[in-house]
Amino acid sequence: PAAGLAPPRPGGCRDSAGDIGSNFCDLAAGDVSGFSKATSDAFEGRIRWEDSFKTNVRHLMQDFELSDDPGCRLNHLSRLHQWFCHEGKKQVRKEVTAPNYLTFSPSEPPRPG
Repeated sequence: PAAGLAPPRPGGCRDSAGDIGSNFCDLAAGDVSGFSKATSDAFEGRIRWEDSFKTNVRHLMQDFELSDDPGCRLNHLSRLHQWFCHEGKKQVRKEVTAPNYLTFSPSEPPRPG
């Protein structure tokens, strides 16, 4: 340890004799738990959507496996592919950031205002 500082505690915090005490550790732990809650709240909708999507795909694949008729299986597979292409892109579209409201082109003169 540096001169005049107490040795670090396990986890990186010094005891109260060093300037970084348990209050700092508690504060840091609170910040980390708050961040993890905020991120879990932000992704909760996506996780629910993914779970629902996986459940639907699993049920549709069970329907596909129940039929032995090649024509029926081909028709079901075609409809499953169309559904997958349409529904699977919804979440990707939601995650794409919208363009900025104000845009400009370097080759054009600046707009008034």
